[in-house]
Amino acid sequence: MKRIKIQEVSPESKAADAGFQAGDVLLAIDGMIIESKEKFREILSPGASIQGRDSIDSTSSDQSISNCLILSDDHRVKTISAPFSLREMKCVLTKVEVDFSKICRVSTTNEIPGFKIIESIDVVTAECAYGMSIIESFKVANDSGRNDATQQILRQARQFVLDEMRIEALQIGGNAVIGVDLDYMEMSSKRQEQLFIVASGTAVTIRPQGSD
Repeated sequence: MKRIKIQEVSPESKAADAGFQAGDVLLAIDGMIIESKEKFREILSPGASIQGRDSIDSTSSDQSISNCLILSDDHRVKTISAPFSLREMKCVLTKVEVDFSKICRVSTTNEIPGFKIIESIDVVTAECAYGMSIIESFKVANDSGRNDATQQILRQARQFVLDEMRIEALQIGGNAVIGVDLDYMEMSSKRQEQLFIVASGTAVTIRPQGSD
């Protein structure tokens, strides 16, 4: 999946002092998950620009940020809670392979095998929607046999909502989600049909059993 990666941080800036480094991946800013260039654009002020398909120039943005969830080069997730400006860094949209299952565990039950639940924090959710063409292909697969392309899209969609739910949990201090439920809902209107995939669960903090 493509995500926003920091290419350059202005030296001696508030962003540098806060701990941002080139190579960090922006997962969420002020509570908003950044899963696309368009979502990042929503955060930037009108003065910022997106150059070409993947280059993002936030140095012209005057938007001030106070909280950011990032993934460092060594695949550690950390929260930076310090004021900085997006004009202090340059970013790029790039493919980032992240195994969120190692960062935030999920379970459909109310326990994580081998771990002790320390604190229950809050309910977390994530969702995505697909349009008419995907739904029609899904119906064909059900009627005439397996449709490998559609199955792959649905697997990717399921992984997407699970990863976004994990990020939601990480933002509020959790490192696992229990009681996870996945729902597939079809919604129709006169103009279009959409398939919604929703994941929900309870964010918790855990630690390995016997580590007391």
